[in-house]
Amino acid sequence: MVCVTRRVRLYLVIAIGFATFLMGCGGGSESDSPPPEPGNVPPGVLSISAYYRTEPPPATEAETIQRYLEALVLAQTAGANGQFSSYTWSELEPIQGSYDLQNLSDTMQHAENQNLTVLVGLQAINTVARAMPLDLV
Repeated sequence: MVCVTRRVRLYLVIAIGFATFLMGCGGGSESDSPPPEPGNVPPGVLSISAYYRTEPPPATEAETIQRYLEALVLAQTAGANGQFSSYTWSELEPIQGSYDLQNLSDTMQHAENQNLTVLVGLQAINTVARAMPLDLV
């Protein structure tokens, strides 16, 4: 669990640094076109990956699920109308020609029930760790 916490902290530091960089980019120049009128702006998707608390570690699977659902409700209350989920190739095809799509199906069903836009990441290539099916490793 210490590894997960360090990874989460690293991602948080990277995200804060990137946000700070973007804020420092400035507001443009006088020649920029004016912003569109509020009524003419198409609605966007605000998607927050509902990552549940891991400290202290959940004691049971039920507690893990409860924390996830609490995080999801908080994200929706904050205005999120999208759900991002990412899967490695090996998660979806653990054995050549054998597919495990239950988690993907559950995600899609949950998003539909909550009226959320779904953003799905399929990691065909993962540059951090080998995540391909065993027959291709």
